[in-house]
Amino acid sequence: MEAHNNQINFLVFIFFTSCKIMASLTKNISDSVDSTIGIPEKNKKCSNITEHPRYQEGYQFPTFAKISQFRGRRAFLLPENITEKYPTERDRDMVQMALDNPTFTNASFYETLQQDHLYCPLSETCYLHPRLTDNDFKFYESCCLQCSCAKDCFSSGSCCADADVIEDDSDKACITTQILPYGKSQVNNKFHVVSVVKCNTQFTVEKTKQLCEGQNATLDSLDFSLPVIANGTIYRNKFCALCNFALEHDIQPFNVQIMCPNGKGIYAYSVANLLNQLVSENRCNIMYYLPFTFPAKTCFKGFIHECNVTGKWQHFDPHIEKACMSYTHVYRGIYRNVFCYMCNNDDDPFMKCSRDDIGGMGGFTMGSFTAMLHFTEDTDEGFIYRPDNLCKRDEIMDSFMVC
Repeated sequence: MEAHNNQINFLVFIFFTSCKIMASLTKNISDSVDSTIGIPEKNKKCSNITEHPRYQEGYQFPTFAKISQFRGRRAFLLPENITEKYPTERDRDMVQMALDNPTFTNASFYETLQQDHLYCPLSETCYLHPRLTDNDFKFYESCCLQCSCAKDCFSSGSCCADADVIEDDSDKACITTQILPYGKSQVNNKFHVVSVVKCNTQFTVEKTKQLCEGQNATLDSLDFSLPVIANGTIYRNKFCALCNFALEHDIQPFNVQIMCPNGKGIYAYSVANLLNQLVSENRCNIMYYLPFTFPAKTCFKGFIHECNVTGKWQHFDPHIEKACMSYTHVYRGIYRNVFCYMCNNDDDPFMKCSRDDIGGMGGFTMGSFTAMLHFTEDTDEGFIYRPDNLCKRDEIMDSFMVC
C-alpha cells in the first residue's frame, strides 16, 4: 500500500513539473512571437503592378505569427514572409525567356501569356512547360488549376490562353448547377456540367427558343435554371430539350436540393416564397444533381468570370477585361483566370498560395441542412415539397425537423 502511494506521489510530482516546463516554454514562444509581429501598412492602389512599393528595392514586408490547424493538429508556424507569395525579378526574367518565341507576335496575346505564366508557374499549357517545381514552393501551393488544350475545350470553357482552338459556334457550354450565383449565397456548388444551351436551327417557336437561350433566369420558377436529361443528352433546361425535338415524356429533370449552412433550415409555403427568401437572406441555395448515374462531362471555369463583379475595380483596362473573358485557368479556386482576379480586387495577385488563399472569399461551402424537392404533375408551379410522400402539400421536411 505504501509503495502504491509513493508511485502516485511520484506521478503527481512529474505532472506538475511538466506543467511548469510547458508554461515556461509557452511564455518564451509567446514573447518571441510578440517581438516579431508587425503592423502592416495598407497598400496604396497602383494601376501598374511594377510601380507598387513592394517591388521597389528596400521595401520591408510585415510578418505575422499564426496558429495553424492541419489534419487535427494545432501547431505554431514560423512567421509567414508574405514576400514569398509574390513574383520576384528572377520570376519575371524566367517568363521573359520562356516567351522568347518568334510565334508570339501579337502584343495582346503576348501580354496575356506573360501574366498567366508569371502567376501560374506550376501549370503546363499548350506551348509552355512549368517553370517551377513543387520543391520551389516549400509550404505553398499553386494558385491555379490546370487548363485544357483539348479540341473540345471551347464547349466546356476550359481552354488555356494558348490553346490552338478556333472559337466555334458550339451549341454546348459549361453551366452552373445552382440557382443563385456566387456571392448571393453562403453555399456554392463546384459541380458544373457541359450541356446543350441552344436550339436546333430547324426549330421555329420563338418563345421556347428565348426560354432556352436567354441569359437571365427568373426567380419565380426553377424552369429556366433546372438542367434536364433527355435521350442521353444534358440540356440547360426543359426548353432546350423541347427545342431540340425531345418529347415531354423523355425529359427527366435533375434532382433538386436545398442546402443551408450551419444546420439552420428554411421554411416556405410556396415555391415563389422559397425563392424570395433565398434572395433576401443571402444564405441558402438550391443545387441541382444528376438524377441517376450518367457519364456527364463536368467542367469548372470559376465562379467569377467577368470583370468588376465585386465592384472593387478602380481603373478600367480593356486588355484585362478581354483577357478575363477569353480563356480559363482557374485562379484561387474562384476566378476564371488571374485577369478576372485583377479586375475584381484592389490587391496584387499572389504567385504562391496558402490553403487559406484558395477559395478564401467563400468559395465552396457545403450546407449542413438539406431537403429534397420533388416534381409532380398536379401543380401549376411544376413541383411541390413532398419528400418521400411524407409531407403534406406545400410543406418541407428534413432529417432534423418534422412537417
